[in-house]
Amino acid sequence: MIRIEHLTKTFGDHQDQVHALSDVNLVIEKGDIFGIIGLSGAGKSTLVRCINRLEEPTSGEVYIEDVAMTRLNESELREKRKEIGMIFQHFNLLMNSTVEENIAFPLKLSKYPKDKIQKRVDELLEVVGLTEKRKSYPATLSGGQKQRVGIARALANDPKIILSDEATSALDPITTEAILQLLKEINRQYGITVVVITHEMDVIKKICNKVAVMENGAPVEVGSVLDVFSNPQSQTAKNFLEGELFHISEKTRTEGKSASQSASLLKISFRGDITDEPIIANIMKNYQVEVSILGGNIEEIQAVNLGYLVVKIQGDQQELEQVYQYLSSKSLRWEVL
Repeated sequence: MIRIEHLTKTFGDHQDQVHALSDVNLVIEKGDIFGIIGLSGAGKSTLVRCINRLEEPTSGEVYIEDVAMTRLNESELREKRKEIGMIFQHFNLLMNSTVEENIAFPLKLSKYPKDKIQKRVDELLEVVGLTEKRKSYPATLSGGQKQRVGIARALANDPKIILSDEATSALDPITTEAILQLLKEINRQYGITVVVITHEMDVIKKICNKVAVMENGAPVEVGSVLDVFSNPQSQTAKNFLEGELFHISEKTRTEGKSASQSASLLKISFRGDITDEPIIANIMKNYQVEVSILGGNIEEIQAVNLGYLVVKIQGDQQELEQVYQYLSSKSLRWEVL
């Protein structure tokens, strides 16, 4: 388990300070695939680098299995880092070394038994699907293959935690999907805790079970991916989701702003089995209103259906209020746009 308490990180001197992290408190449970998302400058990469002390926190503490990371001396920190693998956005491979030499490098640094290094490298090559590329150099590999080498290297010392810092942001969509599925399988098969830093909600949606939304150096929303997707609380989360799940056009927004007193533009959000209920048909049948569907979408996230509809409802105010009550009685989340 990773426990982060009152973590702060400040860059610069007293006259020109940048507060990259401000009183961050998080708990990442063992076996989680925990996503940390935010815009550029939100502090997410600084946060992940403080976990393994690639950045030294200004104050606060990071505990890994109740071990306070900032209290370790250099030799203790080197030993503890064996439990933490890291995957980088730009791969950070040794360009003059072969694939198998790159994977063997951290094993040699950690004084892994020499007679067992080749066997461990062979195992890792099979895990990431690069057995046939063992003698190749990084310059001859595709971006996805380079990242697979990076993943194998991160796994070399049999870590308990993997930190993934924007590992797929330089890859095309198909390759990204393959890398994400590989990380998900590694988590499932070995029980490794994975911390995923990203600025893409699609990455969170595909593999994470929990997420923290970062803004101005601190989490503004933390919860299960399902809860955050179905009921975002922070404006940052809502902005991210509008590009992923809630595709509301500018034209639709304009219609909402110009709607008369006898009309409402609603965004109705669905979760679970309610997506199969004829909500709109029931409204049209039971209330004296006209309903126009302007947009909608349904996606499956963690085996649960999430969706939304944007509808324009016209009728007198009393009928509109009854529609609102009906929607609330069905435990639907709705808002007037």
